[in-house]
Amino acid sequence: MGRLILLLFIILVVVMLWKAFGPGSRGNGMRRISAPQPEPRPLAPDDDPEFLWKLKKAEFDRRKREQELQERRERETRDRDNQGDKPNRPDSPDNPGETD
Repeated sequence: MGRLILLLFIILVVVMLWKAFGPGSRGNGMRRISAPQPEPRPLAPDDDPEFLWKLKKAEFDRRKREQELQERRERETRDRDNQGDKPNRPDSPDNPGETD
């Protein structure tokens, strides 16, 4: 019976030592003094995610404006061509009730 109690006591001591000083005990138990962490150095513009995102957004906006401008020009050209094709008849559905 004495051997069993001694074995349990040894296991208890080992477990307590493991929790106090073993892996994963940072911040628990004894405080360890570590070297100060170096400050992160500034990122170059081509490594900065925020900068790259702004570049992509600016490029997207520029392309969108160009596409809208091109569509507007095509629409105006199409409208001009359609107006030239239509004869101005006084009784046409476009000009109801107009007479010369």
